[in-house]
Amino acid sequence: MIDATTSESLPDHDQVEVNPLPFEDTVGHVQCELDYVRALLRRHIERRGERTTSNGLAVSADELAGVVQGQGWLDHPSADAFLAAADAAIVARCQFTAQSGRDLPLHRIAESLALHSAERDALRVLLAPEVDVAFERAFAAVWDDLSRKCADVGFVADVVSSEPRHRLEVASMLGPGGTLVRAGVVELAPLGPPPHGGLQGRQVRLARRVALAALGDPTPDERLPTVTRVVLPRAQPQDFLCDEPPRSDLIAELARTLSVCNGRATLTGQPGCGRTLLAEIAIKQALPGHRMLLVDVPAGSQGEALLSLIGGVKLEALVSQAVPVLRLCELPDAAWLDQLRAGLEDAPGPVVVLVPTGVPQGWNDWRPLHVPAPEQEVRVQLWRRALQRSGGDVAWAHELGARCNANGGAIQRAVRQAQQCSARPQLADVWRAALAQQSRSLGDGATAMHTTLGWSDVVLPADVRERLDEVAMFVRGRKTVLQDWGFADKLPYGRGISVLLHGPSGTGKTMVAGLLAAEIGRPLYRVDLSRVLSKWIGETERNLARLFDEAESQGAVLLFDEADSLFARRTEVKSSNDRHSNLEVNYLLQKMEEFDGVAILTTNFEGALDEAFKRRLRFRVAFPFPDAEARAELWHAMLPTKAKVASDIDFVELGREFDLSGGHIKNAVVRAAYQAAHRGGWIEERDLHAAALQECRELGKAVRSFAADL
Repeated sequence: MIDATTSESLPDHDQVEVNPLPFEDTVGHVQCELDYVRALLRRHIERRGERTTSNGLAVSADELAGVVQGQGWLDHPSADAFLAAADAAIVARCQFTAQSGRDLPLHRIAESLALHSAERDALRVLLAPEVDVAFERAFAAVWDDLSRKCADVGFVADVVSSEPRHRLEVASMLGPGGTLVRAGVVELAPLGPPPHGGLQGRQVRLARRVALAALGDPTPDERLPTVTRVVLPRAQPQDFLCDEPPRSDLIAELARTLSVCNGRATLTGQPGCGRTLLAEIAIKQALPGHRMLLVDVPAGSQGEALLSLIGGVKLEALVSQAVPVLRLCELPDAAWLDQLRAGLEDAPGPVVVLVPTGVPQGWNDWRPLHVPAPEQEVRVQLWRRALQRSGGDVAWAHELGARCNANGGAIQRAVRQAQQCSARPQLADVWRAALAQQSRSLGDGATAMHTTLGWSDVVLPADVRERLDEVAMFVRGRKTVLQDWGFADKLPYGRGISVLLHGPSGTGKTMVAGLLAAEIGRPLYRVDLSRVLSKWIGETERNLARLFDEAESQGAVLLFDEADSLFARRTEVKSSNDRHSNLEVNYLLQKMEEFDGVAILTTNFEGALDEAFKRRLRFRVAFPFPDAEARAELWHAMLPTKAKVASDIDFVELGREFDLSGGHIKNAVVRAAYQAAHRGGWIEERDLHAAALQECRELGKAVRSFAADL
């Protein structure tokens, strides 16, 4: 027999078969679950009976009446039947509530993990002291230890189980291999010292995030970064601006992967190319009602910190009914990625990882998808949309799309930055902001280069300029030739564009590299050989791999200045040093063939380069030493329009007299400018002449007509 007034929120047995009433909110649901725990606790107290503790204090059932609310049952079988009926009724009410569109996180977690009745009871018992301090005190009284704050496996098994065999099953399900523990819903403490060193004495508690979720708190798990967001996907396919194909193929393939149980996918591509938007669209299509858990994962997380973060991701995905989308903030190495993959193997449900580079080996069970950088037509659409939303002039979109190789994310940031710098930004303001967005560093191995010069500032022979125009033509026509016309199928490797600029020092090779990058609208990065080359075996190869991968993902142009120091001829192996040096050159040859981007190399000593490497170069452009006519143009071109320059300077005579390359002419002009500024006058021919003489002395060169003055 049971007292019908035991608990107001627990349903009668008859209510299981009748249409149940839905819970009004999560608090009402938790209150009902707490009433159920009171019934469990009352049964446990009555079965145990009154006993005396080691300190002589007696704890009876009457002392806990304020918590357990009722006088109890006369026979235990009636209690078991009541609890079974109450459990079924609560589950029915939860299901009816879910059907009416209200979310009950605790019930949803139990359904997702397919918990049976004993596991649901354990979950309820562990929830009670987390949300109601009265249960914490009641449990401590039952333990005869008011200083104790946490339950152990043995206590939960005693409260939940109805017979000795059942008790062992409950204790087992709270072990390391149990569903609740593996899912992170229940936290199991390490084995302690005797006398509580066994499984029964291990402390166990409900994860704090689960307790907060049961009360309706949406705050993500505290182990996740503060910028973590849980959002309901709302993006539509038309929001994802990408070339067609592969736009529709990417959406369909990712949605198909996510719809499979525990589907796994990696999205590679430039940061800002729309990978997060693609994931949002696919989640909405494949898993209606699911949220997206967006987590920025710092590559610096190692060891326990990484495992803790992964644990938070898995639990939050379960609690929020969300698909984790992990954005790797930095360029990771293969070992770190493998550690991340291993930690995500048992994640409940699909997972998407946004990798800024190619997927390493060992991720074969993940579906790899690559989001390409937008071509010019798509860039124009992205600029038009961003300018329209910000109130800018959409007429700028065509020029910006043609000149700037930015993706969607960079375009939005550039427009916002231009608005912050000026109340009424002009085209020049937006262009400067776009260039700033493209200057993200490629780690420590390369530095961004910018140029304020134009083609009018360089003097080149006509055939050299034609070859450089051909390079720009190749870059602009890549999509048409490789994708639209199908040449990519005929070129499995070597599709990148590699350019060798060779010639004497000071002939403008590095300057032209900057002009070429600006011409094709891509950021230029000069490779820092001091940070790439390493004395440790294999370290140089790893540095180069990261550099090429990041440059390809950003669509950046790599500049290898003084390339002969890195791409030198392979030598006969006479020592271990020769062998490792040859291995580095072999690896470079391989990476240059695999690199699907633009690489520019400059050297003063073409003959020092490896022959096999030179055969793999798409363009080899020779920069001749300037003749007298070209030198006269260089003298004139080096003088800025704002400078105070005398009108009677004979540039033709300067070009004929001094055999200087463009770089040395620049040095002489700058030296003459400082002399004139110190004198407080204009730049005159005598200043340029004296500066040229000094430059020749430093170079050890003779001067044609003025050799006597030297």
